[in-house]
Amino acid sequence: MKEIVKFKNILDETLFLSLNDELTKYGRWELNNCTNTKEFPDDLAWNLERCQYGSAVFYKAATIIKLKVLKYIKKDIRLVRIYSNGQTCHQRSHFHNDFDPEYYYTFILFSNLHWDANWGGNFTCYNPHTQKYDYTHYVPNCGVLIPAHWQHIGNSPNVNTQEFRTTLAFSFIETEYLN
Repeated sequence: MKEIVKFKNILDETLFLSLNDELTKYGRWELNNCTNTKEFPDDLAWNLERCQYGSAVFYKAATIIKLKVLKYIKKDIRLVRIYSNGQTCHQRSHFHNDFDPEYYYTFILFSNLHWDANWGGNFTCYNPHTQKYDYTHYVPNCGVLIPAHWQHIGNSPNVNTQEFRTTLAFSFIETEYLN
């Protein structure tokens, strides 16, 4: 991949609503210091308890996302991780990558039911091929696909809202690199 791929209305409405229910009604969010990066071990992040990913709705969403991104990757891939992220107003975040090898991919799903563009929370990615930043507005049920080694950041909401911004990251690996 040489550029970010943006998707609109990635999931059908029923599945998106079910996924949002898992995140907001049934999911238990915890504020902890597990930001999934070694560079910033003291940062706080909102994450779902690991056990919440057992719900079939997460895997159904992952399967649909996988089928839609296959036409861009053009290689067989397998899901390796689902990761949740929640952010509150002015919560600190940093540019990071999800995996170092070039055969991993990350799909970020913007999972809130409603979001106003005035609230911020955009996704920013650095494209090493163009040496430019790509900015994606946070739009519910939309998402972005990037190579997982690209530097990226999910920006927190701004002072215009007290809404909790949530995303799900679906990480895939090219199957030829599985052990």
